[in-house]
Amino acid sequence: MATPSILHHRPFDNPLALAAEIADRKAPLQITLDYDGTLFPIVRIPATAIPDQELRKILADLSQRCDLHIVSGRPMNELKSWFAGLGIHLHAEHGAVSERQAARITVSEEALLAELAKGMQLTANQYPGTRVEVKKFSCCFHYRNANSYDGKTASADIRAYITKNFPTLQILEGKKTVEARFHHLHKGVVIQDLLQERATCLIVAIGDDRTDEDMFMAVPEEGFSIVVGGHPSNARYRLRDCEDVRLLLRELAGLIQYSAGQQDATPLPLLKPQGGAITTRFHRDRSPDFISV
Repeated sequence: MATPSILHHRPFDNPLALAAEIADRKAPLQITLDYDGTLFPIVRIPATAIPDQELRKILADLSQRCDLHIVSGRPMNELKSWFAGLGIHLHAEHGAVSERQAARITVSEEALLAELAKGMQLTANQYPGTRVEVKKFSCCFHYRNANSYDGKTASADIRAYITKNFPTLQILEGKKTVEARFHHLHKGVVIQDLLQERATCLIVAIGDDRTDEDMFMAVPEEGFSIVVGGHPSNARYRLRDCEDVRLLLRELAGLIQYSAGQQDATPLPLLKPQGGAITTRFHRDRSPDFISV
């Protein structure tokens, strides 16, 4: 996964203009969306990031007009509990688990991860405030709740342990996280599968962190890769925040409906969450250390 060291020199795109540009292509759409940090603001307690009424309405409407995919690091049971009945294709564990396919992992790979998790847990036991998260296709060491010295020492120990004992795994550095995963299991495989299944489609991929760079790299030249935020990215387009993402999706649903000759339909209502805008409402709960989903 390649991430440029220099930020793209382009301003944030206007979500309404970008929606119009996508709709003007007049091609069958395959839209892949990250969840945390893309559709919903990143919050300090991940379990509280439950889809609100506005988001569910936007996604349900758009899923009736194109193929809509959520590609998240969250487990499948959580995604199903949130999005069941909305007509959305779900891909969990960063694309390693899909509703339509078996988990993209072998028995021997599962055994390797189990061994890795045991070793990482030995380190976690030595440093208060650290923990190990075992996923289907990776193991993630979290140290955001450790003190500065312990966190720095523990993360270095974990990196050395993985490098020495599991050289075939890829180390992914996050904000207060060190994750080891298989090179072939990432969000980009979802887009690769879509392109194999549907040769004549337009890919739109939207995400906000390093795990989404694999999606962006898999998007064909004629597609739309869209990063959320101002950090370095391989994406060709850029939106400011979750509010801009929702605005783009809502506008796109209306434009697709219009171009299909359904001009008499009632436009989607814009439902403001209680307490003001999304970014204001969740400002106090945002955590710079949480990027694992």
